[in-house]
Amino acid sequence: PKVIVTLPGNGGGGHEATQRGMRELLEEIEFPCVFYDCAMAWMIDTNADNPMNNIFGITGEQLYNWGLRQGAFVAWFTSNFCHWGQFFALNIDVNLAGVFGDALGIFYGDVCGRMCARTFAYYQPDLILDFTQGTGTVVYSGLKRAGMLHIPVLKVVSDFEGRGAHRWIEDVRQYIVCGTSKCRKEALDFGVPPHQVVQTSGMILRPGFYEQRSESTGTKPRAHRIKELGLDPTVRTALVCWGGVGSAKVMDVGRTIARCRSRVNIIFLCGRNNDLLESIKAHAWGDVRVLAMGFTQEVSSYMQLADFLVCKPGPGICSEAAVLHLPMIVEWSTFTLPQEVPVSRWVIERGLGLGFHSIRQIKARVEQMCDLLGPDMTKVYGPRPFPGEGLEGVDRYPQANRALFEVPGILKHVLSTHDY
Repeated sequence: PKVIVTLPGNGGGGHEATQRGMRELLEEIEFPCVFYDCAMAWMIDTNADNPMNNIFGITGEQLYNWGLRQGAFVAWFTSNFCHWGQFFALNIDVNLAGVFGDALGIFYGDVCGRMCARTFAYYQPDLILDFTQGTGTVVYSGLKRAGMLHIPVLKVVSDFEGRGAHRWIEDVRQYIVCGTSKCRKEALDFGVPPHQVVQTSGMILRPGFYEQRSESTGTKPRAHRIKELGLDPTVRTALVCWGGVGSAKVMDVGRTIARCRSRVNIIFLCGRNNDLLESIKAHAWGDVRVLAMGFTQEVSSYMQLADFLVCKPGPGICSEAAVLHLPMIVEWSTFTLPQEVPVSRWVIERGLGLGFHSIRQIKARVEQMCDLLGPDMTKVYGPRPFPGEGLEGVDRYPQANRALFEVPGILKHVLSTHDY
């Protein structure tokens, strides 16, 4: 079997969810390969020469995730700080210190590239599957030092754009898996050969989002499942989620929803934010029925119980909601993370939901959504195909996301056609 080394990322939840979805499907179909996970980002952040870790005892990913747990401005600031800090630090290490050391013939600089070289030489991969952004310089430096530049690198972009706030597309030698038409255009404009750019029909999701639950499959009726969770099946159910890391903002969102004219159930998905989970459980919600959950792999189950979703515009969660025909209310403000602004635009322009720019506006948006859904407890969901030149996949047909099932064909094509 072929050997594939995967480079996962843990900044936010999107990288992890994309990788997990691909692995679950490939293991289920017994794809003929052996996977080895290499936590390259963690290795770079925690190596002995990293000043940030030595001085502050924290990694870039930990700082980024801490920022996401805070309010809007702090999340926006730390996101930009981590992005540019990574960009300058890696380029100084590889392209300045590393080149200087090589010119003098001494062991100096390019600590990250040398680390990657040792990893690649040990595993001898046939393919490198990269789920991280901003690390292309390091990966190719490692391949060069290991004498393995012939090994293909397949970059899986988990944002809507590849050259926007995050730099996914960094080298013309990369194979690029894009989920949107904009990302594909960016890759081609950057100079990546067309045969190395693959546009899927959307973001890569986990298999559970394609497993519709219904009475015909032996699953209990939705109203019965809602009642079992201690919620009221006679009113609408809002699902509130701010990513896999969670955010302190969720509590303010919940309080605002609880004051709405239309009484609704609220399901909170708090991610890995245990402080938020305990705060919600301890709060007095009056006659509003509430369910609070920590990090869970059953997000699709809770989405199928909800009538609408209130969330930050993460590319993953919004794509998941679109596949399940779940209307959304998404944030779009001055401090929306730059890489998530295109997602807000996609949700609103494609008729997938409503937008809000401040917590105060959520109450009106929830009441508007309840009015749009109507009193008869049936879901109303009607996005229309979006006209536009050069648009494919979810850019034109928001619901038509089958990207996960396109992955095996993409891997087979690269492994069988790449010029080793």
